[in-house]
Amino acid sequence: MEGGTWRPRQYFFPEYALRNSQYSLRYASHFSMDHFDYLALVQHYSYIFGHENVWVFPFESFIENPKQFIENFAYNLNLDVNIDMLDFSPMNKSIPSSFLPIKRFLNHFTWRNVPDKHYFFEIPGLHRVQNRLFKQLGKLSFFKKNQAVHMDASTRKWIVSRFSESNSILQEKWNLPLSYYGYPLPRY
Repeated sequence: MEGGTWRPRQYFFPEYALRNSQYSLRYASHFSMDHFDYLALVQHYSYIFGHENVWVFPFESFIENPKQFIENFAYNLNLDVNIDMLDFSPMNKSIPSSFLPIKRFLNHFTWRNVPDKHYFFEIPGLHRVQNRLFKQLGKLSFFKKNQAVHMDASTRKWIVSRFSESNSILQEKWNLPLSYYGYPLPRY
């Protein structure tokens, strides 16, 4: 979070967050939930390169077992990879999600040049200090490492209704274990 102060629903649906306010949608975050419509992207690549030339790998399978993922990836794409030379340790460690409300609150006292930023006043150096503090606190084992974004029920319901059908098609046509990874799927 680069200094933002919006909650997930405001970030995902800025047109609702900015309704009845003095802010224009052109200043809102340029994030679009359409980025998660993987079916449209995969179909586009299939149209260009042919279905048999498009491989789809869930990122979650890489997170779950990076070494096995790379072995399967290399095998499927006939790549010669020396797996033993790869370092699978995480490079970009996120802060625990339990820190996000605190960080969002503190961001009201830092100035950052981001479109979804609202601040009361600037406390010089706070952004740098809080980033270092949260990074160090995140290393402590008693903080929950869950990186799930906490959303309200209506946002979760919208996501399920928006993506379940396309995820079902992806799972079937590309033989993906999306149900195993908790992707929204239709309930039959």
